[in-house]
Amino acid sequence: MSVQNLKLPQFGLTMTEALIAEWAVKPGDRFAAGDLLYVAETDKIANEVLAEQAGIIHEILATQGETVAVGMPLATWQPESGDTTSHATDPPPAVENVNQELPAAGVSGAEQPEPQLTRQAPVVAPRTADGARIIATPHARKLARELGVDLHQVTGSGPKGRIRAAEVRDAAENAVAGVSTAGASTTGASVTGPDITGTAIDPSSGATRLAPGGDMRAAIARRMSESKQQIPHFYLTAHAEISELLWLHEGMKQKPELASLTLTHWFATALSMVLAEQPKFRTVYHQGEWLQLESAAIGLAVATDAGLYAPVVADLSDSSLGDNMLAINQVIDACRAGNPPDGSLSGGATTLTNLGGYPVEQVFPIINPGQSSIVGVGRTQQLFRPDAQDKPQLCRELPLVIACDHRVFNGTDAGELLQRLTELLQQPMLILAGPRRN
Repeated sequence: MSVQNLKLPQFGLTMTEALIAEWAVKPGDRFAAGDLLYVAETDKIANEVLAEQAGIIHEILATQGETVAVGMPLATWQPESGDTTSHATDPPPAVENVNQELPAAGVSGAEQPEPQLTRQAPVVAPRTADGARIIATPHARKLARELGVDLHQVTGSGPKGRIRAAEVRDAAENAVAGVSTAGASTTGASVTGPDITGTAIDPSSGATRLAPGGDMRAAIARRMSESKQQIPHFYLTAHAEISELLWLHEGMKQKPELASLTLTHWFATALSMVLAEQPKFRTVYHQGEWLQLESAAIGLAVATDAGLYAPVVADLSDSSLGDNMLAINQVIDACRAGNPPDGSLSGGATTLTNLGGYPVEQVFPIINPGQSSIVGVGRTQQLFRPDAQDKPQLCRELPLVIACDHRVFNGTDAGELLQRLTELLQQPMLILAGPRRN
C-alpha cells in the first residue's frame, strides 16, 4: 500500500484553519478504525478526529501548537496491508464533534491548492499527572495561554470535568489578586496564586513584575479582551470644522455659572442628541437578540488613578448645556474619588472618549461590552483650506472616529450617525436648540 497524506478536513462552512492541539499518535504507531488520531481546535470547538480504517503513521508534518489551513497535510500514513478498501483519494477521517456546536463536514473531493503552513510557538496540550488529556473548551485553552493560567490547577465544572472560559478567568483573577486557593473551590476553579511581589522576571532585561492593579485593572483587561474577540468592530472617520463652536464656547465660559464648561460637555450633549433623534442608534446586541434602549444615555471614558471608568450619564438631550455640565462633572468627580454612582457602570448604547488634551490626531477606541458603538475624539487641528473663492482660510478641524458593532450597524447607519454628529458640532446653535423631533 502506498503512503498517503492525512489532510485537515473542513469541520464547518466558514472554517479556514485550525490549531493542532494534540496528537494521539506518533510515527510508527499502528491505529485501528475508530482510534483517536488528533485534536484540532477552531474558534468555537475542539474536534476529535478518529480514524476510519486501520493504518500506520509514518511522519508527523504539523506538530502540536501549529495552525494549519484546511486541506494542508498533517501527517503521512499507510493503510494496513490487510485492508482492501480502495484508496484512490485520501480518505477523510471521521470527526467526532466533542462539543456538538457545529455539524461535522468532510473535505470536498475537489483538489485544493497547496496552502502554506502558518507556524506558531508550539503549545503542548496539557495532561494530568497520570497522562490523561485535560478537557477544556477551545476558548478556555486560548484564554489560559493568554492569561498564563496553568490548566492543571483549574477544576472544570462542565461535562466530564471540562474547563470553561469563565473558570479560567476566575483562576486568573484570583492569581492576580494573590489569592491562594489551592485545594479550595472558587466558582468551580482552584488555583495557586503566583508570586507577584516585584521579583525580577529576567534580571538581564531589567524588567520587573508590577504589583497587581487590583480587581478593576483585571476587570478592564478582561472586558477589553472580550470586546475585541467577540464584537466585530469597524471604524469610520470624519472631521468637524468647529471654529464657530470654539468661539461660542469661549463666550459662554465668561459666565460665572459656566466657568467649568469644557468641550467634552458640548460633545457629550451632541452625541446624546443624535441618539435621541434616531432610536436605531440606541440598538444593542445582547445574547442573540437586538434590543432598542429607551434612553439616550451615553457613557463617558474617565481616566482615574485606579484605571479607566466608563460611567453612563443620564439622557442629556433635553437638558440645558449648563445642567449637563453639572451632571457630567458630578459623575466624573465621583469616579475620580473611587465612588462611581450606583448603576452608572452599565447601560447606554454608546460611549464618548475625548483625548483632545493630548497630541493625538485620531482615536480608534474599543467598544465597551454591552454597547454597540463608541466615539473617539482627537486633538483639534489648525490648517488652511481653500474657501469659496479658493483663498486660504484658517480652519479648526476636530477629528472624529466611530467604532461600531457590525452586528448592529451597517456602514450607512454609522455614516448617518457620524454625519449628524458632525453637523451639530459645526453648527453649535443646533445643540443649544435641542434635538429635532419627527
